Amino acid sequence: MNDRFAQMLLSQGLLERSQLGMLRQRAKLLGGELDRHLIEMGLLGVEKVIKIYAESIALRAASPLDLDSLEHSSSSAFPQRLAARWRFIPMRQNGLLWEVLTDRAATPDLHMEVERTLGLKVSLLGIPPFLYEILWAWLQQQSQDSDLALLTARLYPRFIARLKTGRSQSETNDDPSVKNVLSLSLKLAQCRQADGCLVEVKTHLEKQYAQAAVWRVSGEALFRCGGDKTALTISQLEGLSTWLEHHSAKVINPVPQTWCSLLGDSIRDQKSLVIRPVGIAKKRIVALLVLGSEHLVLNERTRADLDDIGRSLSSALEQQLRERSAS
Repeated sequence: MNDRFAQMLLSQGLLERSQLGMLRQRAKLLGGELDRHLIEMGLLGVEKVIKIYAESIALRAASPLDLDSLEHSSSSAFPQRLAARWRFIPMRQNGLLWEVLTDRAATPDLHMEVERTLGLKVSLLGIPPFLYEILWAWLQQQSQDSDLALLTARLYPRFIARLKTGRSQSETNDDPSVKNVLSLSLKLAQCRQADGCLVEVKTHLEKQYAQAAVWRVSGEALFRCGGDKTALTISQLEGLSTWLEHHSAKVINPVPQTWCSLLGDSIRDQKSLVIRPVGIAKKRIVALLVLGSEHLVLNERTRADLDDIGRSLSSALEQQLRERSAS
């Protein structure tokens, strides 16, 4: 990872030095680059990471529409051995010009080498290393380790590749939370409407948890997804508006009495809740995911699982928005 990326994060006030030290230590222990850990830790959104990283290598950043336009048949037309050598993700060819994505800074020598080797010119768009890894695995139809597969499922479900197999990784690959999120992301990617996504998430949660609910949020109103069609207002649930500002799963303990309608009558037996607001376009909350527990202390995996599901839902809804905008 180039040092300029880290320096830009610090100079723009997007990261503190203590956070940078923590991320570097995490990368040393778990592998991967700074960009990937920024996203996994929820410190920066993916579009911001792409933008800052592209600036750090003096390239224009790839946009969501650029990623949406990737087609395997077009990308694979570029010589794959050379694409690997130059760390290119080919997008499309227009005459003698290839548009490509890369996580490496452009140099005059690179342009000269490409032109001398292929008789072509290239137009480069910048992407961070984590995204290069995702797209290269997709382009080559290579298997991914479970961490990369989970990140792909959260952010770019259509680029999911097979999980790696092997004795040394079997325990990780058999992790049900990874397989569940991958399965849900694939189903969400096939939904054409937001309501279909909410139904898929509701079905998924109800298979995994005894007490679960999915609410559609429209302005100040909440509508429960399911047969009972319960409707509430945010003002009816004391303090909920504050919790909706957090785009991550939060444990509520003890459960406020005014929240008794979130899971129906069964909530009277719940000693704690996990809620996960789901937003799109960076701010607008469009759904609320709720899990209940009869115990005061919730397993951290439950909170993390709901966080992953919320990210997958948010990603699928934003993808639908981009597709409608492009059509």
